[in-house]
Amino acid sequence: MLLAEKGIQKSLLNAINQNKPLFQTNKKPNEMKELSIENKQEYLNEHYPFSEIPNLSDKNRCIHCYEIITVGDFKVFKGDSGFEFICCPNAPECDGTVIDWQPIK
Repeated sequence: MLLAEKGIQKSLLNAINQNKPLFQTNKKPNEMKELSIENKQEYLNEHYPFSEIPNLSDKNRCIHCYEIITVGDFKVFKGDSGFEFICCPNAPECDGTVIDWQPIK
């Protein structure tokens, strides 16, 4: 199991054990707590939900704000359940998360 999968599994189990919703779909980043991430590449290596982990220098387009972003500028917000969302660098104005990023070719 990848480190990211272990982290997601831990967050899900914590939410279930506390009878909390798994994802805060009704909350936007400005309603959650922003976390300070010291080593962003390490954070991505451990928490990125997809198999191909991007480099911090990679460029993507966020489909929520339509801006071209640098992956390393991402922000992390923590929901009430403890789940950590990797968000668009333009958060909280933009509510895009990592799933909303399209690679620039």
